[in-house]
Amino acid sequence: MKKLISILLSCTVIAGAFSSCRHHKKEDTTPPAAVAQSGESADEALAEIYRVNYSENGGEAVLNYLYPKVTLDIFKSYNLYDEMVSKTNTGIHSYLELADNVPGMKEIVEKNALNDNQIAGAQKYFVEISNINLADSGVKDQITADDINVVEGYEFKTIFTGTSGAEEDDVEIMVRIEGDGWKNIAVDAETLEKYYKGELEN
Repeated sequence: MKKLISILLSCTVIAGAFSSCRHHKKEDTTPPAAVAQSGESADEALAEIYRVNYSENGGEAVLNYLYPKVTLDIFKSYNLYDEMVSKTNTGIHSYLELADNVPGMKEIVEKNALNDNQIAGAQKYFVEISNINLADSGVKDQITADDINVVEGYEFKTIFTGTSGAEEDDVEIMVRIEGDGWKNIAVDAETLEKYYKGELEN
């Protein structure tokens, strides 16, 4: 299963289920904005995360899709945010240089709302991925489930063109955090539910 995820988080594995990366290439170096991230449409946000994840200097937009705002604010308070953006941009650029084709979403094949356990799994994921990366950065501050509220989410099955130009299947989760916007998790709904229930093998 192909998984869309940032260069930064591709190095972090939670329970062996949340890691992946792709190669891509693009010439435009204008930093893309995460406009749909704060909008109403999960479909538009999904299309946008595909775009920014494969765009030069897309690091800041990507981070807005992969971390809760409360987590990014902590990184900013420790003057670590700019470095995170820079490292993510460097990673994106390195992968773009290796790609023959810029991946992009062709169409959404199926969209299903997440159930309560999967929503809870998303909330657990964002707390744990935040605290792992905060700790790895030498930050003592941690977030809790009380700091974020995942209010809705969807599993998308899509067709996209990969680095070779061939069509491939993909599965992505998009969830909306209250007062924050849409976030991306690069797993399927079943894996997210197993993660919540503690059923994933280490």
